[in-house]
Amino acid sequence: MNDYAPGVLTQPTWFRRVVTSGSCQPLISEPVLIQVSPLPLAPLATSVTICHNSFGTLAALNPVASSTDLMQWFDQPEGGNLVATGTTFVTPFLQKSAVYYVQIVNQSCASERTPVMVNVSEPAANAGPDVTIIAGNSVQLQGSGGVQYTWSANESFSTMSTGSQVANGSSLYKNNPTVTPLFTTDYTLTVRSEDGCISTDEVTVTVLQQVQIPNTFSPNNDRINDTWMIAGIGKFPDCKLQIFNQWGELVHTNTGYFTPWDGKSNGKHLPIATYYYILNLNDFDKPLSGSITIIR
Repeated sequence: MNDYAPGVLTQPTWFRRVVTSGSCQPLISEPVLIQVSPLPLAPLATSVTICHNSFGTLAALNPVASSTDLMQWFDQPEGGNLVATGTTFVTPFLQKSAVYYVQIVNQSCASERTPVMVNVSEPAANAGPDVTIIAGNSVQLQGSGGVQYTWSANESFSTMSTGSQVANGSSLYKNNPTVTPLFTTDYTLTVRSEDGCISTDEVTVTVLQQVQIPNTFSPNNDRINDTWMIAGIGKFPDCKLQIFNQWGELVHTNTGYFTPWDGKSNGKHLPIATYYYILNLNDFDKPLSGSITIIR
C-alpha cells in the first residue's frame, strides 16, 4: 500500500483511499478530512534606539487576540537562531546596530517574520584636538557632540572661564570653557546626546614654560655668546621667527629654531645695531616681540 501526498492545499479537502485488485470488489476507506488553517498574521513591532554598549527591550504585538499563539524571536529573516520566545525580548549588550525578527506560531503554522531594528547611538563626545600653550596663557576648549556638556580636570588646580579655581574632579557645564592650567592637564568632556546617551572624550593641554630671550649677543668668533641662544625654544619645533632692522626691512627669517642665529643676513655679517624680532611659538599664543642688539 503506497502513501499519498496531496500536494499544496489552500482549503479543507476530503480524501478516500480506493483499493482495486483485478475483478475483486474495490475497497473504499472512510473519508479523511484535511483541514487547512490560515497562516497567522505577522506580528506588529517598532524599532528602538539604545545607547552604545547597552541593551534594548523589544516588544511585539499580535494583531489578532489569541491565547494559543506563540511569539518567537530570531537573529535572521529565515532560519537562524531562536533567541527568545514571548512578546518581549531583551537584547544582549550591543555596540553596533542590529536587526532581529519576530514571528507568530499557531498550531505549527508560522507567520511571516517582522524585522525589528535596534539602532545603537554611537559615542558622540568630541573634546577637540590636543593643545600646547605657554605658561600663564589661556586656551578655549572646543567640545561638541551633544546637548549637555560637563568638563572635569585631572590637575590639582586649573582655572576655568568662571575665574575660580576648579579643584580635582570638579566640573564646568559649558561646551567651550576657557582654561588656564598651571601645568599640563587632561580635561575630560562628558556629553549627553539628544537620545540621553552619555559618552566621554579627553583633551590634553600641554603647558610649556616661557622661553628666555636675551636682548644682546656678540657674534665675534670668540666662542662666547657668538649666537642668539633662546632657552626653551626647542620645545616649539614649528615656531616662526622674523628679524627686522630699524627701517623695517626683513633681515632674517626661519621656521623652527634648530640653528641659533649668528647675526648674519644672506651669509653676511650685519653691522652693530639694534634689531627687532617677532617670534610665533605656535598658533594659539600671542606672538612674542622685542629687540635684540648685536655687539662686538
